[in-house]
Amino acid sequence: MAAPVDSSGESSVESVVASAVTVRPATDRDRRWIRMTLTLAWGSSQIAVHDDLFDATTLPAFVAERDGAPVGLLTWRDAGTPEAPELEADTLDSLAPGAGTALLYAFFELAVERGARAYLVTTANNVRAIGFYTRRGMRLARIDLDAVDRSRVAHGKDIPAADAHGVPIRDELTFEWVPGPAEEVVDLCAPDGTVIGVAPRSQVRRRNLLHAATGIVVRDPAGRVYIHRRTATKDVYPGRYDLCAGGVLQAGEEPLASAQRELAEELGITGAPLEPLATGFFEDQATRYVAHLFTTTWDGPIRHQPSEVDWGAWVDLAELRRRVADQPDEWMPDALALLGDHLGLR
Repeated sequence: MAAPVDSSGESSVESVVASAVTVRPATDRDRRWIRMTLTLAWGSSQIAVHDDLFDATTLPAFVAERDGAPVGLLTWRDAGTPEAPELEADTLDSLAPGAGTALLYAFFELAVERGARAYLVTTANNVRAIGFYTRRGMRLARIDLDAVDRSRVAHGKDIPAADAHGVPIRDELTFEWVPGPAEEVVDLCAPDGTVIGVAPRSQVRRRNLLHAATGIVVRDPAGRVYIHRRTATKDVYPGRYDLCAGGVLQAGEEPLASAQRELAEELGITGAPLEPLATGFFEDQATRYVAHLFTTTWDGPIRHQPSEVDWGAWVDLAELRRRVADQPDEWMPDALALLGDHLGLR
């Protein structure tokens, strides 16, 4: 019976950051631990899914670790074709806060890398797990009525007729994760910047997940700074003035490549040499991120991305300080916190 559950008591995705859980592919040295974990969770490593019976210890797997100790397991298999790749998670066991989330996002990241759809199977009685999956961006794709009953008959599996709450165990549910075609997939990270998972941008914003982002201060040869006003449609701090270009790192993206991409998208600047400025950290109720800061000098044209930039102008430092002092609440608080000292604004 396939019924992946999260047994850690996680109440939100933020626990993946607080617990500093990391995820890695399983190796042959993990097989004994995997068999023991599956047996303790399910009574056997033999798993029935979609009328198939197989030994889950033979499947590819992710192992979640905290402080070098295993704290979670996800097994998966290829379920599609070369023309229509699909990955299906068949067991998920979390033994510590944050492990289930980290494992699920590692599975999503693998699907993104392979250009595959990501699925996960559970049983209809597993209400806690259903809530866990839907809060992390999955949606119900299929209901297989009486699938568990068929497994009992076909494979002689000793599957309980009901769970501990007396709810019948009969039907299988398949959940799907497919990010929207225009939605960015973002790396999640620990406070030190280590990548520990991936999530759709909407989830990052909705749950204020810790991620990585770039900020690029653009100056001209005279030392003026290019400032701009964000559009009213931005998902964080809409309509505020900003000291820099930048944005979130997409899944698998390096900071320098992200900074170059954001600079080209927002201000139409390409080919400008970027110099690392600093690495910082910012958090408030709207956003939490590790900041990779750069600076560049540019004397060419500026072309705004209409969906992100309403207005922009070159200002000297004296004018910039006056504007910030006159209307501090009109500016991006993260930019002021991260770049205030560099630009002499405080």
